[in-house]
Amino acid sequence: MSGNHFVRGVACLAALVALAACSATEPVPEVKPDPLPLEGRWIVTTALDTFSFETGNGSPGCTVMYCTNYRADTVARLSIAMTFAGDSVGGGGVRQYRLVSDSVSGLFCDVVDYRASPGGCTHHAPVAPLFYASANVTPSGGVLVPNGTVAIDLRGPNREIVRLRGSFAGDSIVGRVYWAQFETRSPPAHYGAFTARRQH
Repeated sequence: MSGNHFVRGVACLAALVALAACSATEPVPEVKPDPLPLEGRWIVTTALDTFSFETGNGSPGCTVMYCTNYRADTVARLSIAMTFAGDSVGGGGVRQYRLVSDSVSGLFCDVVDYRASPGGCTHHAPVAPLFYASANVTPSGGVLVPNGTVAIDLRGPNREIVRLRGSFAGDSIVGRVYWAQFETRSPPAHYGAFTARRQH
């Protein structure tokens, strides 16, 4: 092979490699089927175990501007019923569900002793069923299901907030719940475990 033929051959090969590189496209994230699609009605039961409240500098044990204090509390109760519509595909391989109805009720702390030592909840009162009506997708009244985990944020008409973070376990969803009567920096709040089961 002459020198000119060799040079032309190398040039053609380089051009083919460049063409192949240019024709390649970025992979599109795959939205895999959920192990347990969320469409339908779910009943959530909880076992609350912790209560938190905020105190300011100068209160017992608080040497900074604000302190969040945690106390054991198994008196509070929280029940949730929620229904989701069919799913729609979101960006980045995340599947989204639309909340169409829900109801939240229970027993919440309504009297707090703000002395941080020991301090804590001294009385609980019933919370009438409240509809956290919202048809928006996450973060307000929606769900994200990346990699088999579930994040649900329910927001009420007066800034009430319930956050559920869990994962699939057979035909249920289990995880941890956060519940506050208004959404701010560090409101009085209850925490605990939850189990959500689909109603057939």
